[in-house]
Amino acid sequence: MRYTVKWVCCGTIATAAMLMSACQRQSADPRLKFRTSATVTITADCTTGNQVDVGVDNWVLRMKKRGDVTFRTQTTTGASVEITQKTPASWPFDEAPPFTGNAKGKIKDKQGDFRYNVRVACAAGASGDSVRVMIDPDIIVD
Repeated sequence: MRYTVKWVCCGTIATAAMLMSACQRQSADPRLKFRTSATVTITADCTTGNQVDVGVDNWVLRMKKRGDVTFRTQTTTGASVEITQKTPASWPFDEAPPFTGNAKGKIKDKQGDFRYNVRVACAAGASGDSVRVMIDPDIIVD
C-alpha cells in the first residue's frame, strides 16, 4: 500500500526578529474518502503445486449510502470466483448474492460495516478435488 502526505501552510505570522509559520498536516490518503461509486478488482489464479493466488485491490471500501460497487474478476487460469455475504441479515446490496464473475451492486440506504466473502476454487488435477480459498474484505458505509 502506498499513499502520500502533503504539508499545507495555513498562515504566517511576522515578528520583528523572525518569521513563524503555522502549518497543518493534511492527508491525501484515498482510503479515507467515502465514495459514491467504486470498483473492486479481484484477481485469482491457480498455480502449480495446488496453489491459489488471490488479490483484492480495495480490501476496505468506504462507500456512501446508495453508492454503486462494481466487482470485477480477473483470472487467466480458470479459477472460480464467488462473492457472498458474511452475514445474510446485513448484506448491504439490493441484489441477492452470490455474485459470480463481474457484477454490480447498489448499496441500500443504510450505514454500517459490512463483511463479505470472496471464495476462490481451483481444480486440483484429474481426481476432481479442488483447492479452495476464502478471504474476508469489508465495506464501510456512511
